[in-house]
Amino acid sequence: MAYTSRLLNAIPGIRHAFLDVHETAAFPYAELAPVKLVHGNEVHHYQQPLPTRPHADAVFTAVAGQKVGVVTADCLP
Repeated sequence: MAYTSRLLNAIPGIRHAFLDVHETAAFPYAELAPVKLVHGNEVHHYQQPLPTRPHADAVFTAVAGQKVGVVTADCLP
């Protein structure tokens, strides 16, 4: 079951979800532009594919249809 944030849902134009272990396992990662979680204060603005994953704690994009995300091991917001 995907989880959503009431606060993020209130922002026009923002689409988001927090996935559980089953959804994460089935997620099409080839469609995702992920960042490497570093537990800091960096936010990455995705504009185009990069050769490596940037280190950040959040990612956003204005590229229509592009999925972005932060993959975590055991922590949820």
